[in-house]
Amino acid sequence: MARAWAMAQLLDGRRRTALAVAAHVVGLQAQDLAAVPWSLRARGAPGDWSPLVLTWSLRGTRHLHHPDDVGWIVDLVGPAFARPNMRTEELGVSDRAVAQLCEALPLTRPEARAVLAPLDGQAIIHVIRRAALQRRLVVVPGRPERYVAFPGGGPPPPDDPLAELARRYLLANAPATPADFSAWSGLPARGVELAATRLPSTRHPSPLRLLGAFDSLLLGHADRSPVVPPEHARRVNAGGGMIKPVVVSDGQVVATWRPSTGAVEPFRPLTGAEQAAVEAQLASRS
Repeated sequence: MARAWAMAQLLDGRRRTALAVAAHVVGLQAQDLAAVPWSLRARGAPGDWSPLVLTWSLRGTRHLHHPDDVGWIVDLVGPAFARPNMRTEELGVSDRAVAQLCEALPLTRPEARAVLAPLDGQAIIHVIRRAALQRRLVVVPGRPERYVAFPGGGPPPPDDPLAELARRYLLANAPATPADFSAWSGLPARGVELAATRLPSTRHPSPLRLLGAFDSLLLGHADRSPVVPPEHARRVNAGGGMIKPVVVSDGQVVATWRPSTGAVEPFRPLTGAEQAAVEAQLASRS
């Protein structure tokens, strides 16, 4: 199972572009943008990822998407996460505030705060997030990041977006269940059918890879135990939704690591070949 998931997630040592990776895994989690280059590098795409589009989508969180996918995916999942709730109502978030923000685009976060006054604090990012989930803006990474109008154009949406999302999900996460799809997408499993799909070849081991925080390998299933030993689960996810950067060897998580220092905290002694692979990947980081 672990090797099959790793191969389905493109952890096979082949070269690819960032666009190809984002299309295959149906979006890269981008809560921590510093983790994105590691997730791409692990899948053979160490180069430029600026063509990808950053916005809120799956599970209502930030992802980088292929530009051909971002529109129909946000249209599908956005309504589930853009609805008002008790917290946003307490903060004063409203569709009127969203319209006020979007009329002033492009904006940086400080400029958005000025436009939305007297709203302040967490209300600002909630307004921005709702606008993104309503397909009205996307994010341009930077310091500070900027918010610009949602890009137009692109191919027409699939005839059945939910079926297409399920099909694409399964290509990158098989074998999986409707409950896994729900955990990954944030959408109800009701009515979701996961057709049989051809599993990637598992005759050869999946090479060791350093993965960034929130990597797609660990987000595709409700139960991570096939890849994360249960006795070490808390070392990977200590709570608060944080999923640490990990070292994966043949589909199994064998360590956590710190991109800032390169320090590796193994769950078991690494073999000589594994240690050499870790050192080689650390040495190649830009």
